[in-house]
Amino acid sequence: MSSILEIKLLKCSLFVFMIFFLLCGKLAAQEASGWKTYTSKKKIIDAIVNDNKIWAVSYGGAFSFNITDSIYTELTRAEGINGIELQSITIDNRGKIWLGSQNGIIDVYNPNDGTNKTIYDIYNSNNIHKGINGFLVRGNSIITATDFGIVIFNDSTYNAIDSYLKFGYFSSKIKVTCCYYDSLLYIGTTNGIAIQKTGAVNLAAPESWDNYTTAEGLISNSINKITAYKNSITASTDAGISVFSNKRWSTLQGLSTPLNIVDIKASNDSLFVITDTAYYQFENGKMTQLFKYQSSFLNKILITGLSPWFSSKSGIIKYTNNIPQYFSPNSPAVNQFNSLAIDGYGNIWSSSGKDASGVGAYYYDGLSWHNVNTSTIPGFPSNAIYNVSAGLNNTMILGTWGQGFIVTDTTSKFKQYSYKNNSPMVGISIDPKFLVITDSKVDSKGNLWLLNFWSTDKKPLACLTKDSVWYSYPNYSDSTLSYGYEKIIIDQSDTKWYIFSGSSKGLFFFNENKTLGETSDDKFGNLTSLTAFDQKTVFSFVTDKRGELWIGTNNGLFILYDPSSVLTGSLQNTQINSVFSLRQYSISCIAVDALNRKWIGTHNQGLILVSPDGNTVLAAYNILNSPLLSDNILSLAIDDKLGTVYVGLDNGLMSFTTTAIKPNDDFLLFSLFPNPYLLASDGKDLNITGLVKESEIKVLNISGKVIRSLTTPGGKTAKWDGRDNNGSLVSSGIYIFAASDKEGNSIGLQKVAVVRK
Repeated sequence: MSSILEIKLLKCSLFVFMIFFLLCGKLAAQEASGWKTYTSKKKIIDAIVNDNKIWAVSYGGAFSFNITDSIYTELTRAEGINGIELQSITIDNRGKIWLGSQNGIIDVYNPNDGTNKTIYDIYNSNNIHKGINGFLVRGNSIITATDFGIVIFNDSTYNAIDSYLKFGYFSSKIKVTCCYYDSLLYIGTTNGIAIQKTGAVNLAAPESWDNYTTAEGLISNSINKITAYKNSITASTDAGISVFSNKRWSTLQGLSTPLNIVDIKASNDSLFVITDTAYYQFENGKMTQLFKYQSSFLNKILITGLSPWFSSKSGIIKYTNNIPQYFSPNSPAVNQFNSLAIDGYGNIWSSSGKDASGVGAYYYDGLSWHNVNTSTIPGFPSNAIYNVSAGLNNTMILGTWGQGFIVTDTTSKFKQYSYKNNSPMVGISIDPKFLVITDSKVDSKGNLWLLNFWSTDKKPLACLTKDSVWYSYPNYSDSTLSYGYEKIIIDQSDTKWYIFSGSSKGLFFFNENKTLGETSDDKFGNLTSLTAFDQKTVFSFVTDKRGELWIGTNNGLFILYDPSSVLTGSLQNTQINSVFSLRQYSISCIAVDALNRKWIGTHNQGLILVSPDGNTVLAAYNILNSPLLSDNILSLAIDDKLGTVYVGLDNGLMSFTTTAIKPNDDFLLFSLFPNPYLLASDGKDLNITGLVKESEIKVLNISGKVIRSLTTPGGKTAKWDGRDNNGSLVSSGIYIFAASDKEGNSIGLQKVAVVRK
């Protein structure tokens, strides 16, 4: 069987991955917990109906919708589904849901107990294209249509029991789009239809199949679906419908106009049909259009009748009197998360795009997603939201691709700043009104600094003071650079650092020296002119809690320990250090948590957590050892108050919780749990929470003797393993925890009952 599927284990690369992740796997498992997936599931690829439930798959995961009570159940990587970009679905005779993905992974979900079995046979094969295009349930066999033929699985053992890779004279490993069984097996492909010969048993043999193409009457060789209608085998194609009779195919009578028939479904004497633009009923040799639709591309007929149901690129749709109702789980509008930011209320915001594909901005408030765009807010100026960043007074700054920037919040109020309206910023050379704002940040004085992607007047930096006064600045270091300014941050000295993207030319800095209107004392320069950055492209940067500047490039991570040094001394004497452990990584984004650790997003190499100094890799996550949807990390944001890390990917958003929580200002919320604490050699730690920054904790027995001293690196939480300073487990009894700050002030006291097994 392995030779049939041509299974390839990719031993060398897998070995390297395993060694690396075994070294940090234990830490990784302890650090990240409570994974959640946030993906748009509106664009449905396939769906089925089972009793009163509709099961649907999309590139954002799977879900079920209960028609009776409108309850959704979502299935993603966070719920144990391993397939990514799901595109086919069926239900077997045991009630289990089979999910096929674009990369060949098959998940089998059991709704009765919530368990999932993943089948990797096709994923591990060395076929170039591995997509699962459809399933056909035949007894206890699941006939799987793939990009390279057919594979048959047993629905109880999940073993691959057979495969067919060549059908008659069709090319070997042809893409199979669909299958149908009616005493014989019918195979729909991109080159026509193959039908099992009567009496043929060895279907792996090419001679067991008859081939049918347009030469045998098919209206097209591109087959979408095969089914039975009025005792005849019927096939839908991209040019119409064909019917099989007397060893030949003919065009369905009554359908003369070539149409791309997306799906067909027989019901009694009717054949229901959907195309790119309309829904039809074929009966008594006549095709009747029931209704047309505009924006929702239907792809599957689910339920026919007076109120038909469909799946579509806009969710599940029910039509009542030709009026559509849309159903899909609450989710972000699309799976685009190139920019992330957290507002003053703790909501996570994201942008959606820079052109017509953009759908505005969207934010999650912990319970549901909210879309901010031209459809949800009257008069909203643009859906091409390229960047989101936090502003003053719980506002958000939305940088658009062409319409300036927008200041808004969760109340749907907004104010637009654009060319010659209320802003001096000038857009691109061919159209000055087309103003692209790629990033913005607020300095220590409450001034808003904006980065102009392409300014005709060669002034990429602009400042809007809290008193509504504008200032604009050129790139003093290189005035020849016209367009490509992407990201900006502001360090503890109020120095602005910004990138000229896509080349090795630019990590620039600018400091107005506390005089916005005076240019003679301005400080500026180009950090990438230094030898350390020779031929390297800067993708990301961040300042940490010590004020250090961390810089991610296409070839490693670098640290400028004292960013203020560029303002006082010779730039050539500036010391840049490379982070040795990440020297071969392409760094896409960086975020700093409450413990000053660095979360490093990479291009196609996953997510990495390093120590505050960068010398130690604490954890590493990728699609092999975690629920991550992708190894390509686009953006990061951290909510220090909750210890939540948000990860923007090229196919969705994920979050998980960590122990790195911003410390309290006092010990009013100091507490211990669980209490009583059941102590065993393999038991869980006692959780200590409500700490202040750099807390010191003394564990005392009932006699007042200190048996253990604990320190925390700066977070809100700590743990105790039930051991004394000698490493021995303590005895059962009452223990007192005394917490103080590093000066010995703000004492907090709590006691816990320890029960030793």
